[in-house]
Amino acid sequence: MTETTASRYAGATQDTTDDTTVSPGTVIALLSDEYARAFLGAIRTEAKSARELAEECDTSRSTAYRRLDRLQEAGLVAEHLECEPGGHHRRTFTATVESIGVELGESGFETEVEVRDPSSSTRG
Repeated sequence: MTETTASRYAGATQDTTDDTTVSPGTVIALLSDEYARAFLGAIRTEAKSARELAEECDTSRSTAYRRLDRLQEAGLVAEHLECEPGGHHRRTFTATVESIGVELGESGFETEVEVRDPSSSTRG
């Protein structure tokens, strides 16, 4: 199987690029999960916390965090740390992908992940 490189962007105050290689099987497995798909759709244009995603997608926070961790490891989601008044911190998440393509080639599945510019992500 062919592997595709995706970029991961993390940190609200320190946007860093960490190139990761994502296997087609990983991308397909993530997209086959209903919560992962729902989360990607929900955070495509607006940053949200795991709590907000859990409520919006009718799941537990532990499920939300597990899916977000997997999406983040694959470079499809970025995590941002927001400082709130009173000194509290809140983690929010945004989708880093613009599009995902899957193609069946002669040697198996191939995926192409188009990553958006991290500066175009809206933070809550």
